[in-house]
Amino acid sequence: MHKIRTLIAHDNKDFKDKIVNLIKTIDDTQIVGITEDGMETYEKIIELMPEMVFIKFDLKNMNGLEIIRGVNEKLKNIPIFNIISDRNLDNDLKEMIKIARTNVNSLIQEDEPIEKRIKSIYEEYIEYNKL
Repeated sequence: MHKIRTLIAHDNKDFKDKIVNLIKTIDDTQIVGITEDGMETYEKIIELMPEMVFIKFDLKNMNGLEIIRGVNEKLKNIPIFNIISDRNLDNDLKEMIKIARTNVNSLIQEDEPIEKRIKSIYEEYIEYNKL
């Protein structure tokens, strides 16, 4: 069965570990990379070509918008980006959606309970791919 290739990019070890552990409990997923700074994240996305990325917006060296711009220039099929942030990203989010052609699946606030949210993101993605 096809596994959803996933990359996680976050600079807070506890939050990153929480996401990793949640994703490991979801069937049909495979974590192909874990990063913690923007440049490394950008390079791993290009190298590993994941289908789904959970990425903290404000990473060292590059932010989420810069990463999406760069990935869009390099890859024909860019991954679904799930942006994690602790601040309002209205303007940046609009631009990310425009660049990624709706491949920004969701905005996750760092202070919200993410357990159900991450599971529902994968469920929506699986249903979308069935169409």
